[in-house]
Amino acid sequence: MIKKRLVVKNGTYTNKNGEEKNSYVTIGHIHDGQYGEYITLESHINLAAFDRREGDSRVMVNAYDVEPKKSFKGDGDVPF
Repeated sequence: MIKKRLVVKNGTYTNKNGEEKNSYVTIGHIHDGQYGEYITLESHINLAAFDRREGDSRVMVNAYDVEPKKSFKGDGDVPF
């Protein structure tokens, strides 16, 4: 079961109200498994391509709760 979505900021965009917003790409997920938590990462993601603080080799990854999505039929929530 997916518990968290792992995302990295990959730029900005301007919304229809003229506000600058951050855009994110999902690089993986944290799962709850039979023997505890584990992480899966998208194999095509190159972490070296993301911005970092000057002099720092690390990439900041945010972990967000997975939110249920509404089904198109309107019959309740569907897991992410």
